[in-house]
Amino acid sequence: MGKFDAQFFRVHYKQANTMEPMSRKLLEHAYSAIYDSGINPLQLRGKKVGVFIGTSFSESERNVIYENVQRNGFGITGANKSMYANRISYWIDGKGPSYSLDLACASSMACLEHAYRSISSGQCEAAIVGGCNLCMHPSVSLNIKR
Repeated sequence: MGKFDAQFFRVHYKQANTMEPMSRKLLEHAYSAIYDSGINPLQLRGKKVGVFIGTSFSESERNVIYENVQRNGFGITGANKSMYANRISYWIDGKGPSYSLDLACASSMACLEHAYRSISSGQCEAAIVGGCNLCMHPSVSLNIKR
């Protein structure tokens, strides 16, 4: 989780140090998805591209915001789930809708529907849709299982 190319993703180095691991992974996987589709991410700059990210539980949010307080002004935005989609939009300079949804297990499916409706209505010409949930501590998975 430690390696992240902040400069490539247009993230300030101080921000990168307080970023939620899911934010980093979403940026990296968005890049992979765009590249694997045969599109150069630079071709998306300034285009009406929407970003819709489904999210749920974040176990590191508390650590970054409350327990490992950094007074550099980046802690809140670095660990805020609502920023997941916006980070990708900022990186590609997308001009379409950009938001994260937290609907538990239905988050990603709802994002897919929102992307479909946004493309159909002309709000955007393309969309990046994703979902994330990163459980690094075993107690989280055990509690979900129960």
